[in-house]
Amino acid sequence: MRMKKKITIFLTGMFIASCGGYDGIGLSDDGTGEACRYDIATALDAGNYDYVIQKLSSDITCNGGMTEEEGRLNLAAAYVGSAGFTIPDIVNDILQSQIDTNFNNLQNYQFDQFLDVLSTRAKPSNITLLEKAAQTYRSVADNCTAVNLTDIERDACFYRGLVEAARSSISLAFTLDNVNSWLNPGQCEDLNGNLIGDNGDIEACSIEYAVNNSCTISGVNYTSFGNVTFNDGITYESVRFTVKSTDPNCSDNETYKLIYRSGAVKTVVLTEGYCDTNYNSCSAPDGTNCLPCPVLDANGNPYTIEGTILDAIESAANLITETVGNVNADVQQAVDDFRNEVCTADDNDPTTCTSQDLAKYLTTIQ
Repeated sequence: MRMKKKITIFLTGMFIASCGGYDGIGLSDDGTGEACRYDIATALDAGNYDYVIQKLSSDITCNGGMTEEEGRLNLAAAYVGSAGFTIPDIVNDILQSQIDTNFNNLQNYQFDQFLDVLSTRAKPSNITLLEKAAQTYRSVADNCTAVNLTDIERDACFYRGLVEAARSSISLAFTLDNVNSWLNPGQCEDLNGNLIGDNGDIEACSIEYAVNNSCTISGVNYTSFGNVTFNDGITYESVRFTVKSTDPNCSDNETYKLIYRSGAVKTVVLTEGYCDTNYNSCSAPDGTNCLPCPVLDANGNPYTIEGTILDAIESAANLITETVGNVNADVQQAVDDFRNEVCTADDNDPTTCTSQDLAKYLTTIQ
């Protein structure tokens, strides 16, 4: 069993507290700003995140009880909480990944441990909530490289970096579907015998295919069904990826993917379940009529590995490096390690995280 060591870290500006009355359902005993301020702090502490989101989304200063920046920090904290996280817990999970260096007998990898810990929260709604949190923190401080950041702006930048690290992790865990079968594949989960779960091989192959229209992963085959257009007007290429079984006790491992083109860039889309082009659920994927169902953001655009994984992990490392103080140096080192593991896998350049890096990382974790 994996032992969990709790680590504490100094965090400022997390929650705003004051005085007033809170009855447990978000109703204070008066309408003053001070009472509203207390309501928000108490609701966050009680996990009543929906109340905080509803209240601060319509009144960011909470009846004048806090500044706009304070209101946004608390609104972002509510989004983080709704996704099943807290900022201190993200910090502890990041640092824990540095300690358990023998997890799964992998001596030099930490990001896989972070994936494993966060994988139970890997679902589209949480990806969206963390994206909203990051955007809200960004509304406090857009330019985190500015020389004269205030304390609250510095906090917002640091928290955004932590949230982006978590978002990249649960997005990758979601695309893999089962992190453990990738890291510790069973008999029927590694049909090509390379000690990597077939789900990781298929994900890597789909990434390569999106970039080069080819796949170099041994034992993984692909079949393109051509373009399909959903009723929202978005067109994807539908592709099936298969690892054939030679074991009579195992079936082929196959996964259907959608490839999306944005300008000159083609990338793999995050999907959940199956549906037809009208988004009606179906259960027997065939690459044409029953397809992987794309996960869309609040603006109706598909989530892709470029935005949810690669951009997020690169952003996390940059933000934390720009704003970290000596007290949080361990966090900076850990997130730098995450970026280096993924972003140097193909070209040894940590400053740019590419699809090829991710594909290589997925197939060289052992």
